[in-house]
Amino acid sequence: VRTTIEASITHGIFGYGSEPKHFREVWATHLLTRHDWKIDPDWIVPIAGVVPGMRFSLMAFPDIRHVLSPSPAYPYFQTVPRIEQRTSHPMRLHRQKWGLEPSFDNMNDQLQAIKAPAAILWCNPQNPGGTVYSGDQIQRLVGIGAKHDSLIVSDEIWADLILDDDQHIPLGRVAPTTQPTITLMAATKTFNVAGFGCAVAIIPEPKTRQRFLYTQIGMPNATPL
Repeated sequence: VRTTIEASITHGIFGYGSEPKHFREVWATHLLTRHDWKIDPDWIVPIAGVVPGMRFSLMAFPDIRHVLSPSPAYPYFQTVPRIEQRTSHPMRLHRQKWGLEPSFDNMNDQLQAIKAPAAILWCNPQNPGGTVYSGDQIQRLVGIGAKHDSLIVSDEIWADLILDDDQHIPLGRVAPTTQPTITLMAATKTFNVAGFGCAVAIIPEPKTRQRFLYTQIGMPNATPL
């Protein structure tokens, strides 16, 4: 990383940049080799960060007025719905032997009671609990989202920093490509480059992706560095 940054500094031009030529292909290769997720590079939307991606996801769906967010969680999971003037519904996580886990029955009941369009903010691996959710758990989440026509937004920024034998399973690998899901990822946590704004939203469903793309007008993109 330092060698690449030093070469960019030596280049000496610090103006606006464009998306690097092989940016999407590199991501697609990484997801396939590391996480066994085969994607179409066109599903990728470059963004300046995962947290902005959470906000863009809600901005893209003004008709969604209710948001389920895990609790406890990284503070922005509560802040972003409030800033976007949505009704936040805490999704209480319970302490288990290996981390913090939700009750999927309670999640289903919450969405049933809302009776209106809703979004589910998800975090895997979970921050701050560290839980790496299993394929069965993600499948239950996907099923509940489909049952209630809910948008699922999954923050997976810690996916490449798992230190034990658990395997990260991306939400988008489990969900049908016709289901509205947004998977947010970045290399910034794993490789200690969080100061360089760069992340991706991976959105298989075309209408969801188009809505998300519309929110990018006038927003900062990934920087040249």
